[in-house]
Formats: sequence, structure tokens, C-alpha cells
Amino acid sequence: MGAGIAVSLGKFNPALNNLENEKSNPQQVMVFSKQLEWIKDRNELCELVSKIGFDGFELTVRPKGYVIPERVEEDLPLMAEAAEKAGIKIIMIATRITDPRDPIAERTLKTANQLGIKMYRMGGLQYDESKSIEKNLAEFKAILKDLSQLNKEYHIHGAYQNHAGSNRVSASIWDLWYLLKDLDPKWMGCQYDTRHSQLEGGSWWPIGLQLIHPFIKTTVVKDFKWIEQNNRKKVQNCPIGTGEVDFESYFKLVKKLNITGPISLHFPYTFVENNNISKQEKLDKILAFMKIHGIEKLRNMLKVSGVN
Repeated sequence: MGAGIAVSLGKFNPALNNLENEKSNPQQVMVFSKQLEWIKDRNELCELVSKIGFDGFELTVRPKGYVIPERVEEDLPLMAEAAEKAGIKIIMIATRITDPRDPIAERTLKTANQLGIKMYRMGGLQYDESKSIEKNLAEFKAILKDLSQLNKEYHIHGAYQNHAGSNRVSASIWDLWYLLKDLDPKWMGCQYDTRHSQLEGGSWWPIGLQLIHPFIKTTVVKDFKWIEQNNRKKVQNCPIGTGEVDFESYFKLVKKLNITGPISLHFPYTFVENNNISKQEKLDKILAFMKIHGIEKLRNMLKVSGVN
């Protein structure tokens, strides 16, 4: 297994994919690979992402993801090689890691480190309703402390995504800040999500962003809107700039707080409705949509706000 990594790594230059290089281009834009997982050929996938104009991936390395955790030593180097060939990189991996004692967690971080990947997204934590809030938080705090030590060992930053939900840790941001506040942000932090923060945060999300900002090394940009369904209000994901997220205020605050680091652009909705078309037609529609309604719109927001 180890020899297989060595062969693959010989074709890949980790120096092209580290945080030092990212400092010269602090607002790199990566695409979350979840919405493209039906494209099975890694070279085809990387070429499409490159054509759209992304700098690289937030690549799923988790059950049912592009890379299955049990095969991380074999398959992640192959994805890194395909990305380099297409002129992009794996900037970050999205995992289910929440337990530092899990052997697969260590194998994943070790492989990422060998490939020069310096960021990963953790799995989510949920409150156990059979325990008090204080007991839950104490247990989570111990987990993140130990995981931070593992991150330090493998020189990788672990980012916890704030996520809406009734029993999710970080829905309010305050609990996540409490869990992170005594840790070194170099090794443990927050992947700040615009959709989830403003959905849960209402009018006070700027306070939450100011509170957590020292721990933000990477961000997620996506949007949502309220629709009425069966006489009830329901949240629906939508293209950025067409929903409730106040991107103008968000990017002003991002600039003021000097928040940098890779931006992950998510497309958590269906944007190619007709499945009775050829694969090439579908790829062409995806390329056009992600360009016009995704990366070009985001880069314009960054330019107008003065962030980039």
C-alpha cells in the first residue's frame, strides 16, 4: 500500500499545492465535487472543472464520495495526478472525520499531507438529547482538542462547517466558537458557510462572523430562498445572488475582517432538468451554468466588494 503511494506521488508535485502558494492567491475558488459525482472518469471531471474556470476542488473523501476512505491511499493520489494534468489542484478534502482515534482518519490525513493538501472539512457533530448541553459540549471540546493534535502532527488544517439544523453543533456559531476558542487556529477552525449562517443567524449573523473570524481559513458560498409549499414556508437552495443571503454586507465584512483563504462554491440544487439528452449536451449545460451563475458571478461579487 505504501509503495503504491510512493509511485503515484512521484508524478505529483506537492509544492504546487500548499498553503504558502495560496497566500499569493488568497481567494482561490474551488468547486465542491458532490454535485459532479456522476462523472466517474477522473480525467474527464478534472478537465471540466478546469474549463469552467475553478482553481480546483473541495473533493469528497467520504462514504459514497469521489474517494472512498478505505481506498484513500490508492485513489487520492490518482485524483491529485489527474487534477495536476488538468492544471488545477485538490485544495481541500471533505471528510466524515470526527474521531481522532479512527484509523481511517489518520490514514486520510497522512495521505493528504503526503500530497500537499493542507485543508480538510470535518464531519458534523450532533447533540445527544439524552445528555445535558454542558455534557455534550465538554465531550465535543475534548474531541476537537485531540483532533487538533492529530492535525498538527500531519500539518493539516481541520475546518468544521457551520450548518443549520435543530440539533447540529454550530447552527448558532456560538457553540462552535466555544469549542474552538482555546485551540490553535492553524490546525483547527471553521469553514464558514453563508447559506447556513444567514438562515440560522437572521439579523445577527454579522456578530457570529466577527466572533468566529480568527478561526476561518476557508469559506463556503451558497444561497437560499423561502418558498411556500402546502401552506408552509420551506427553505429552497438557489443560485448565488438570487436568494436571501446578503452578499453585499457579507463581503464588506469579509474585507473589513481580512478573511482570506479558499472559497468553496456549492451548487446544492438541480440545474440540468432534462435527463433525456446526451452526456455531452449535459456536460455543456453544466459548464455554461457553473460559469454564468457560479464562478463568474462570484468573481464579480469579489471585485465589486474589493475583496479581490
